[in-house]
Amino acid sequence: MSESSNKYDRLAMLILFMWPFVFLFRFNFGGLFPPEYFTLDVVHFYYPKVYLLKHLSEFKFPLWSPVEAGGFPFFSNPFNQACYPLNILLAIYYKLAGGFSWLDYQRFSTLGISMFAVFGYKWLRSLRVDLRPALFTMLVMAISYKVVGTMNRAPATHGLAWMTMILWGMTEVVLHGKRRKGGLLVVIATFMLFTNLYPYYIYYCIFLVPPYLLFLAFGGTRKAYTGIESIDLFASIKTLALSFATPLVLCLPFLINVRHTLATINTRSEASALYTKSGSFEFPDTLGALVCPPFSDMRGWYYFGLFALLIILLYIVNHFYCVSKRKPSKLILMTLFGYFLFITFLSYTNSLLFELFRNYFPGFGNFRAWGRLNVIMVFIFSLILSRAYNFLEEILLEPESRISDFKRKIFPFLGLFSLCYVVVLLTQVFLFSTMNYDHLWRLRILALFPEFQHYFYVYIGAIGFVVISLAVFLASRKTSSPFSLKTRRQMSFALIPILVFPIGLDVGYTSIYLRSHPNREFVSGPAHMERQDFDLQANLMTAFEAPKHSEYIKQIQMPVFFDKKTPMLSVRAGITFWMGSYTRFIEANSEVIPRREWRRLYKFKPDLKEFLGMNDGTKLYFSKRIDYPINSVADFLDDAYQHETSSDFQYFVYNYTGDVVDIAINAEKDGFFTLLDNYNKDWYVEVNEERAKIDKLFDTFKSVRVKKGLNYMHFRYDPPFFSILRRDGERVFPPRDAPLLVQKKHKKQKQSNAKKARIKNLKRLINERAATLSASKTVEWQPSVNLSITGQKIKSNIPVLWGGAGTVSSNRLGANLDGYLEFKINELQTTRFIGFSKQNVDNHFETIDYGIHITKEKQINLYHQGRRIREGIDVKVDDVLAIQRIQGHIVFRKNGVIVGLLEDETNSSLLIDLSFLSKGGSFESVRCSF
Repeated sequence: MSESSNKYDRLAMLILFMWPFVFLFRFNFGGLFPPEYFTLDVVHFYYPKVYLLKHLSEFKFPLWSPVEAGGFPFFSNPFNQACYPLNILLAIYYKLAGGFSWLDYQRFSTLGISMFAVFGYKWLRSLRVDLRPALFTMLVMAISYKVVGTMNRAPATHGLAWMTMILWGMTEVVLHGKRRKGGLLVVIATFMLFTNLYPYYIYYCIFLVPPYLLFLAFGGTRKAYTGIESIDLFASIKTLALSFATPLVLCLPFLINVRHTLATINTRSEASALYTKSGSFEFPDTLGALVCPPFSDMRGWYYFGLFALLIILLYIVNHFYCVSKRKPSKLILMTLFGYFLFITFLSYTNSLLFELFRNYFPGFGNFRAWGRLNVIMVFIFSLILSRAYNFLEEILLEPESRISDFKRKIFPFLGLFSLCYVVVLLTQVFLFSTMNYDHLWRLRILALFPEFQHYFYVYIGAIGFVVISLAVFLASRKTSSPFSLKTRRQMSFALIPILVFPIGLDVGYTSIYLRSHPNREFVSGPAHMERQDFDLQANLMTAFEAPKHSEYIKQIQMPVFFDKKTPMLSVRAGITFWMGSYTRFIEANSEVIPRREWRRLYKFKPDLKEFLGMNDGTKLYFSKRIDYPINSVADFLDDAYQHETSSDFQYFVYNYTGDVVDIAINAEKDGFFTLLDNYNKDWYVEVNEERAKIDKLFDTFKSVRVKKGLNYMHFRYDPPFFSILRRDGERVFPPRDAPLLVQKKHKKQKQSNAKKARIKNLKRLINERAATLSASKTVEWQPSVNLSITGQKIKSNIPVLWGGAGTVSSNRLGANLDGYLEFKINELQTTRFIGFSKQNVDNHFETIDYGIHITKEKQINLYHQGRRIREGIDVKVDDVLAIQRIQGHIVFRKNGVIVGLLEDETNSSLLIDLSFLSKGGSFESVRCSF
C-alpha cells in the first residue's frame, strides 16, 4: 500500500470516528439547542455505571449491589459492564470531571458507534473494497436505524463494534495469512465482547461467525468478492480456534459467575414460549424496515435510507442486465440474499425455522425480541452496499468501465430500475393502507411530532429515484470523460457527501427519538447535565435508617440511591430482572398486577411494607424462629417484635460496604439474626471469628442462629475467582472505639401533640377557605394527542402506553391564587390520570406535579411529582374528586373529605393536566374555579 493510500486511509478513519459525534451532536453536546436525552431503557445502564465508576475512582470494585431489589450480584449482572476494560478510562474521567452525567453516558455510547465505523472500514478494506466505497458504506451504516437505534444501550453499540473487529481479524487471518495480526485482533475483540457482556450480541455471534468463515473459506464466494483464489484454510482455522479459545479461557471465571447470576433469576419454564416469542418481528416489519420504518418494530428495523437502498437496487439490476465491463457475480448476490432470508425467518416467531431453533437449539429459548438478531443485517448490507456504491461511481465517472453499447442499453437498464422503484413504491402504499403503526412510533414520534407524515418516505424515495436515474442517464450521454484522472478522483470524493447528505436527512434523528424526550428531567434525579457524584459510604449506611422504596422508576431502582438529601435503597422485585427467590417472596405477599405478556407489577401489602423497612428503614431483625411459610410475614413480625423486646436486643453496624457487613449484636436470649439482604451461595458469615451457617428466612434472606450475649458478625461476599478484588479493610474484634450498642426501636414514634395540633388547625383553615370557592367554570382544552373531545367529554381513542395520549387546559390558575378542579367519576374500567402541572412538559403522568391516578381496580392513588404519596383509596362511580390549592397547600378531596394534604407550599401558576393509559378512558364535566 502506498504512502498516499495510507494517508487517505488515516483520514477516512478520522472522518468515520468523528462522524457519529457530528451527526448526533445534540445527543452529545447540545450546541445552540438544548441537548437531547434518552429515556427508554437507559436507566438499566446509566445508574449502575455511576455506581461502578464511583467505586473504581476510589480503587474499589463492587461485587454485590445492596441498593436494588433486596440485594443482587453487581459485577456479574449483564446490565452493568462491570469488567469492561474501558471502564478504567471512564473512572479516570469520573475522577477528573467530578462525576458522570447522563450526557457523558450518551457520549460513551456514541464512542461505540465511532469504533464500529472505524472497525467496519478496516474490515471492508481487508476484503479489498476500495477506499471510497468503504468510506461511503460506513458513513451510511453508522447512522442506520439499527446502529443509532441502540444508542440507549452502550453495551449494544460497543458490542457491535467488537463484533465488527472480529470479522476484520478473521479476514486478515484467512485471506491475507496475517495470523499474528488477525489473531490478535480476534483475541482483543472477543475478550472485549465477553467483558462488555451484552448477552444478545454474544449469542448472535453463533449466527454470524461460522457463516462468515464459510463465506471466506468457500472458493466461489471468496474469489467472487475479493479476487483471492487460494488460502491456507487449515492453518487459518487453527489460528482462529486458538484466537477464540484464548479470551474464552481468560473470561471463563467471569462467565461462570454470570451464568450463576442468571440462574438465580426466576426460571421461565411456565411462560417460556410467551417470553421467547415476545417482541415478535414479522413480514410487514421486514417491509417497513426496508422502505418505511413507521410500520416496523423498532427492535428489529435496519432502515438505512432510501437513497442507499436504491443504489443497491441499481446494482442488483446490473446483475441481470449488465451495463458494466466488470461482470458482477450472481453467486455473491444469491449467497447474501439466502443469508438475509435465513436471518429474517429466524427472527419471525411464527416461522417453522424459529420453532425448530426454539425447541432444539441450545440457549435459543433464553432470549426474546428476536428482531434484534437483525443486527446481523448491518454486515450483510455493508457488503452489498460497498459493491453497489463502487458500481455507481464507475458508471458515473469512469466511461471506460462501461460496456461499448452503454448508451443504447441505458434505457432498458433504467426501465428495469424503474420497475424496482415501482415495487418499493407499491410496498409503501401497501403499508400505508394498513395504517398499522408500530406502537412506539405512535407513542413517541406522533406524540412529539404530531405533524409528522409517513409520506415523507415516499417523497424521499421519489427524489432518490429521480436523482439517481437522471445522473446515470446524463452520464450515458458522454462516451468519454472530459476530465483528467486527478479531477475525476476529486469528483469521486465529492460524490460521497453529495449522497450522504440526503441519506442523513432521510435517516435523521427519528430512530433516536423513539428513545429520547426533549427537555425532560426525571423525577428521581438531578438535571441530566449535572455530573453525579456521591458519598458512597454515607449513602450505603442509610440502609439502616432511611425508608426503602419500591417505586416503578423506569424498571430499575438505583436513582433514589443517589439522592443527595435522602438516599434510599430499593426493595422492588421483577420477574425477569432480579433474584427469583426474592420475587417469589414478593409475589406471595403482594397483589400481582399482570402486564403485557410475561411481565408483572406488585402492589405491596401493609405487612410486607413494614417488614421491608418501607415505613421506618428497618433492615435487620432478631427473632425466636425463622421457619415460617413464605406468606407469613405478619407472624414473623409478631415473633421479631416480641423476641427483640424480651431479649433486649441491641446492635451496632460498624462496617457496611455492600460486599462486607460487620455488625455487633447483643441479646439476652438465643435467636436468629436476619439481615434483609438476599442470600447467595457465595455469601459467608463468621460469628466471633468462627465460620457459621447461613440459613434463609422466607427462602431468600440471610439469617444466622446466634447464642445469647455479645456477638460480632462478619458477612462477606466471596464469588469464585473474584473475592481478591474485594477490599475489606482492617477487621478488628471487637471494633476499635465502637460506641455503645443501640437498642432497636420497634414502634413508629407517635406524632407529637404540637404537630397534631398544627395539622388540625391547618385543615380547619383550609376547609374555611375552600367553602368560599366554587368550581363554576368549564375547562377549555388545548389541542390534544390521540384524544377526542365531544362537548364536556374527553376520551382516549387508541390503546397506548403512558405518554401516548393526553392534553392540558387553556385555563390557568394564577400564581399565589387559591383554586381547584373538580370532577365526578364517570367510569372505572380504564386507567387514567388528572391533576395540576406547572407547565406542559409532555403527556406522561410522571410530569403531572399533583395528580390523582384512577385505576381499573376501583381505587385511586395520589401522586406528587411522579411519586406515590398515598394508595388504595376505594372509590365508586359518581364519587366527586377534587384537587385544590388553598393558601399554597395542595389538598386532595373525595366527596368533600380531605384524603391527602401536602404541607409544603407551592405558589406557581398551574394547568389542569390529563394523561391516559387505556383506550376508551374518559373524563366528563371537569370543572374549575379559575
